[in-house]
Amino acid sequence: MFSDLQLKIASETAVLGLQKHLASLKFFAHDFSPATDRPFAGVQVPVYALSAAADFEEGVNDWGHAANEVDGVVVTLDKHFIKTLTLNDVQLGETDINFLRDGSRAIADVIAHAANKAVYQTINSTNVELTATMPATKAAFAGLMKVCDDNNVNPYECVLALDPEDFGALLATLDYAIIGTSEAVKYGVIENLYGFRAVVMTSYLPAGTKGAIIPYNTVGIVSRLNKPGVAGAYPATWTATTDDGFSIGFRVFESLEKGRVYMGADCLFGSKLLQPGVIRLV
Repeated sequence: MFSDLQLKIASETAVLGLQKHLASLKFFAHDFSPATDRPFAGVQVPVYALSAAADFEEGVNDWGHAANEVDGVVVTLDKHFIKTLTLNDVQLGETDINFLRDGSRAIADVIAHAANKAVYQTINSTNVELTATMPATKAAFAGLMKVCDDNNVNPYECVLALDPEDFGALLATLDYAIIGTSEAVKYGVIENLYGFRAVVMTSYLPAGTKGAIIPYNTVGIVSRLNKPGVAGAYPATWTATTDDGFSIGFRVFESLEKGRVYMGADCLFGSKLLQPGVIRLV
């Protein structure tokens, strides 16, 4: 039905749709899932909750004492996001569109939107105890360094996530010579600003939360492919995977009686706060 080249183009185009919404997540989720096609209903994520380093003291703080264990937290794949497009043969013949290429990007965009929202919705008043006031001036944004210090959080390992209004307020305090990149406009991302690993814009924070300081490794994000249960049941299947390991699976099929072609994609997804340290900005 489709050539390998067509499917490759569809996959690469879909990745573009994914990147727009997932660009901000990679700064606190280095690798979504190293083995995207493994089964099971959850993914075990290592959590390194380490105490401070101290002077060597035999029998008390040596190689075999005062050691912290690596904990493993299971992030459940509790979300199954899916989206399908369809065209009948008349519509396909009357429109000058590339259904495979353009449709795959549109679907990827919608699924990535859902995944992004699911992650940021975990940063709510129920899950996060630490709070601080959202800054409004250049000096106040710089003052977030002290907020981090007061809460024993290292800003150099943190992402500062802001809603669109407050991200715009931040940009108004800067100029291009300071930002030095177009990423703020393309993806809503500014790396290495005010001592933070990155400052990102998101439209998906829950009500009552204007922003968040998110330490690296405090949020677990996992995804898995949902592989068709019957091999060869669909005329065409393919995957789209970002550099960070987030994958969605596509499948195309026809309804002969309706004269329609269907293209859909889905992914299994989960996110969870793994340890304390996130600071809500209100």
